[in-house]
Amino acid sequence: MQLHLADKTPIFVKSRPLPLALRAPVERELERLQRDDVIYKVDRSDYGTPIVPIIKKNGDIRICGDFKVTINPLLKDFHYPLPQIEDIFATLGGGEQFSKLDLSHAYQQVLLTEDSQPMTAITTHIGTFVYKRVPFGIKCVPEYFEKLIEETLCGLSSTVAFQDDICVTGKDRETHCKNLRAVLARLKEAGLRVNWSKCEFFKDSVTYLGYKIDKKGLHTDANKIKAIVSAPSPKDKNVKWYWSCECESAFKRVKNILSSSPVLAHYDPKLPLLLSVDSSAYGLGAVLTHRYSDGSERLISCASRTLNEAEQQGCLVWGYRVIIPASLHSAVLDELHSGHIGVVKMKQLARNYLWWSGLDADIERVCRECTACAALRAQPPPAPLHSWEWPVEPWSRLNVDFLGPFRNKYYLVILDAHSKWLEVEPVPNTSAATVISCLRKIFARFGLCKVIVSDNGPPFSSSEYLHYLNKNGIKRILVAPYHPSSNGAAENVVKTVKLVLKKAIIENVNLEKALCTFLFTYRNTEHCTTQKEPSVALLGHRLRGRLDLLRPNTRDVIRDKQSSQEERRGGSLREMSTGDRVLVRNYNNNLVKWKEGVVLDRTGPVSYVVKTDDDNRTSRRHVDQILDKNYKKSRYTLTGMVDNENSGEREMNDEAFKSFDNSVVGSSPVTDTENQLVKAPSPSQAIPNTNSPLRMALRPRVKKMMKL
Repeated sequence: MQLHLADKTPIFVKSRPLPLALRAPVERELERLQRDDVIYKVDRSDYGTPIVPIIKKNGDIRICGDFKVTINPLLKDFHYPLPQIEDIFATLGGGEQFSKLDLSHAYQQVLLTEDSQPMTAITTHIGTFVYKRVPFGIKCVPEYFEKLIEETLCGLSSTVAFQDDICVTGKDRETHCKNLRAVLARLKEAGLRVNWSKCEFFKDSVTYLGYKIDKKGLHTDANKIKAIVSAPSPKDKNVKWYWSCECESAFKRVKNILSSSPVLAHYDPKLPLLLSVDSSAYGLGAVLTHRYSDGSERLISCASRTLNEAEQQGCLVWGYRVIIPASLHSAVLDELHSGHIGVVKMKQLARNYLWWSGLDADIERVCRECTACAALRAQPPPAPLHSWEWPVEPWSRLNVDFLGPFRNKYYLVILDAHSKWLEVEPVPNTSAATVISCLRKIFARFGLCKVIVSDNGPPFSSSEYLHYLNKNGIKRILVAPYHPSSNGAAENVVKTVKLVLKKAIIENVNLEKALCTFLFTYRNTEHCTTQKEPSVALLGHRLRGRLDLLRPNTRDVIRDKQSSQEERRGGSLREMSTGDRVLVRNYNNNLVKWKEGVVLDRTGPVSYVVKTDDDNRTSRRHVDQILDKNYKKSRYTLTGMVDNENSGEREMNDEAFKSFDNSVVGSSPVTDTENQLVKAPSPSQAIPNTNSPLRMALRPRVKKMMKL
């Protein structure tokens, strides 16, 4: 349990003198509390509360702190309702036998939080002790403990609890036993212990909360009326006194009436109730009873009240309000309505003074029938908002309205309900012809709409305007007269445009320019309702504006990227013409990679159509898949390979190239005889068929080309 202080300033009060006869019992109780880990001793404490020893019936001592002089005034309340006795006994109604459980040292079974423990320090003649568990005397503990017990036993049938006293019953012994076992299981689960010496089980009657309860109902507890029953008869006290037999009989009869009461029946929700009331010049009374099937009645509850002097003067009251008889209703209503203050204030005034059944209805009737009030009554409360259905197609329903006159001009405002696209046209007047002229221009740009919503102004309600709409297959909708909110979409944009024009005047900006600037920005900005730009919703794209210049051109960006890639790629562009003899890459045979052919056409910067000689097949090839036979500086020529080796040898003659060419296209393998055709640097000097430096240099290059 957590204790909350409104003021955390510590309070310490020294221990009070203790009678010698109580010192030993108090010391034994303090030892028991320490042994049970309820308290612990401290050397010093900022808080301190003197103890009050309470002697129990069995002679034991209960130690309570007098917290009303220390922390109780500072403790914040714990708000939880204690159960009413009527509800408790209603729950026990219908039981045959009863069991009563008593918790052992109830409060001290609840732990305190560490920061709350120092507040509970008690001062005694043998030192200062601090509670680990909840002590007796803390003001907010009863509500907290009641909440704890009710939550522990929540949902159990025929079971009630008031603080540490628990009562269980059942319609028969088997049900009673089942309910009792459930209660004990809940207590065990919560870690709560019972005092078995005070428990009673399966009793025909038990005393609970000052009443004796059995299956018949509630009875007066004999211990509570013992003083009345034992009261002696009055005696002569040295004054003239006469006590007759009649006096003695009357005295005994009074004691019998005071000490006895009718048995209160258990409330049963299935039985009908009967309320009986009566009054006299000085008191009121009421009795609530059950009516049984045999016609008998049994008391459930009763109440009575004595009238004060003002009430005894002839007026009946309900609380502080006078109950007015029916004969005076009309006069009182006239008095209440004399100031024509309305229904609400009449009811407020009446509730301060008077009451009768149906008073509110009578006040409403009087106000409703008053001619003056009816003629000047206020408008009814506004109806719930009814939104127009959003059209699924753009430019299908338009809302139109006029703005102005503003600076001797009018403006026709047109709003597309789907896209929220806004058109504002300056017009010289508000005639139907002017409206038709504007609509004709706008329809030429965007096409005809299906519906136009407007107010009941002269141009919109005219036959000329209606004829134009009908001729173009457009439906006209006129909203309710004098109810502009029905065309709220147009009303709102009219206010917006009017603010734009006023701001332009303040900034000394041309009105036409300011209006165009606003419309462009509005159409390009996301609308709060549709979550789209009006231009996108209507046209499918945003309008290009000056802010778009801040963004790079997509085409230029892509071209720059492509140029960078071409530069990194490197290489030289080889071009061929129609009719050129070439070698073309072959993908139909793994053994022969290159075939002879002729270029038929150029289909792109690096693409050609080539026809091969051997099979007349036409193929499309990239320039990287084509070799020009007539171009000797190709990176695939032997000369190029020799030059790359920096050997200084001359180019091969035509027959040597032809010999290499035949080997590439697969006509015949290179033989030793053909190898002899390779010439030396000088035309007159042939390269011998030996391992000359030139041949040794050419051999790996030729092998590499053969692999291609």
